[in-house]
Amino acid sequence: QAHNDNLVARQAALMKAWEEPKAEGPDNWEEAWDAKRREAEQRSGERFDMAQRHVLEHIILSHHGKLEFGAAKLPATPEAIFIALLDNLDAKTTMSIAAADRGNAKRDEEFTERIWALETRVFRPDPFAP
Repeated sequence: QAHNDNLVARQAALMKAWEEPKAEGPDNWEEAWDAKRREAEQRSGERFDMAQRHVLEHIILSHHGKLEFGAAKLPATPEAIFIALLDNLDAKTTMSIAAADRGNAKRDEEFTERIWALETRVFRPDPFAP
């Protein structure tokens, strides 16, 4: 368990380090990544070797899951597949909640039109409403 906790902490530090230069949009991504990696290493007290860096970069590059969804690479590790599935779940949940728009649905509109990304129509009435 301690090994897993340590790995999760290192991954979180690297992910945080990756998000900051991505938001800034630097001219040289390689230099920005290296600077943030060194910063993450200092914060965590752990050194990130090249294998760990490649695994995390693969997760980042493949998190959209499919090339047509914007992934630079297809997920090819269990961790990357897991993150891609979570990203897809998040996107589809957001789409279904927005499509249902239960606060503005008319009484006679039980279902939305077909949502192609979801491959279904969404049931609109709130089953838990009084």
